[in-house]
Amino acid sequence: MSQVQNGDQSEPIDLSVKKMKRNNEVNNPSKRARIVANEQHQSGDIFKLVIDCFEEVFDFLSLQDLVAMGQTCKRMQRIAGHCFQQNYRAQPVFFCVHTFLMIDEDANLECFYYLLQNIEVDIHNIFDEDEDLYISTQNFITSLKHLQSIKKITIGNISLTMAQIDEMRLIRSKIESVKFEKNDFNEKLFNALLAPGSNVKHLSLRESFSNEHQWMYGIYPKLEYFELTSCVYEEVPALKTFFELNTTIKHFSIDMGLLWSNRAFFINSNIKFDTLRIIHRRDVEFDSFCRLLNEFHECGFYKKLRFGYMYDIEQETINQLASVKGLVMFGVDLKGHNINISSLINLEELCVSGRYDSNFIMDCTSLRDKFLKLKRIDFYGVSFDNLIPFIFFAKNVNKINVQNLRSGSHFEETDGVLDLLTLNKERKKLFAAQKITIYAEEHVYLATKWAMKQTDFKLIEMKRITSYDWRQDGFDP
Repeated sequence: MSQVQNGDQSEPIDLSVKKMKRNNEVNNPSKRARIVANEQHQSGDIFKLVIDCFEEVFDFLSLQDLVAMGQTCKRMQRIAGHCFQQNYRAQPVFFCVHTFLMIDEDANLECFYYLLQNIEVDIHNIFDEDEDLYISTQNFITSLKHLQSIKKITIGNISLTMAQIDEMRLIRSKIESVKFEKNDFNEKLFNALLAPGSNVKHLSLRESFSNEHQWMYGIYPKLEYFELTSCVYEEVPALKTFFELNTTIKHFSIDMGLLWSNRAFFINSNIKFDTLRIIHRRDVEFDSFCRLLNEFHECGFYKKLRFGYMYDIEQETINQLASVKGLVMFGVDLKGHNINISSLINLEELCVSGRYDSNFIMDCTSLRDKFLKLKRIDFYGVSFDNLIPFIFFAKNVNKINVQNLRSGSHFEETDGVLDLLTLNKERKKLFAAQKITIYAEEHVYLATKWAMKQTDFKLIEMKRITSYDWRQDGFDP
């Protein structure tokens, strides 16, 4: 039976009703009313379900399946959009030729454009080899302007005309986070997005920074998080002016070399941050840098310290880092090393990236008795065996983020099913344990959901990794 979309009621209606024969029997008003009511009743039964039912059913669907549901009618689009927002709101999307896509996903997100929040753009993605570069870029600008919920934008290598930059001013009031990554810094674009009156709270300049830019003399009244990295380590006197003008900044991220080069005026300033994040480089002698950090802490330059990923780390470096005051977050890339972090007892967050021949060593007694502040763990590319001690012994851990998970106890890569029931039983044995939410990749989540029929137990819960913004404090691990 052929049907069409009713744009006003968001219901499919039967074309045969519109094509009724012109005779007294069929065109009888009461008869026609009964036909229409019956058709609407049949097509609308599914919408009598409460939203909780849709959430549970749609939780078994992949992103592609959810998009397919959202394309059926306007009412279903709104319901599927609600579930999309719950399960994928933290995932960045990028513009590819004529549409927005998620990384590693082929689903066309057109039906959810009005919900997209986190946008990444790079010339390598938007370019269509069959189109002129200007046309490809203009397609992106046009699509960007129609995003109703956009909050974050990451800008890579892209060239814009002045007219296109002026068009991007239209999204300025919506944007809360701007990142410039490894591109030729365009100060005109910067001014378009961060001019007076903007709502930007988070600003990141990664490898796109120059000592000569005028933005450092501007005032950004809502800015709270600021990240600055550079391949060139030199003194930047204007930074002192920038921080004196922008006292709303409470969280600062900088690489080791740049901080070291500007240590003198930072030490002698009245600049103070709640959180300082260090991006590790090998250009500075580490023992001297640890002493500098303690000087910073003693003069009130920072309260809490987050130490970003360290590469090729040795146990001696861990021991040196244990002497640094205020350390609450530590990130490490194991790369074949076996390390023990039992001396870092004040950690609130731990981030570990692994390799196939590396192991993370943690004394279970220390984990149970000393690591009482540890709450969040972010693991990438490690065996699940490395996570077991934290689940069994770290009672205050409440969030675990896992990507590229490898086989271990209670998890097999081949079927992708995580034994949540057993993990929950073991967690119950730990006195006063907090409930842990495990954020996993979608294929692991769906395999576990279909196998166990539920993902929420008393002390263990699993969610999609795309449902939680792990960088919501403004900084990557």
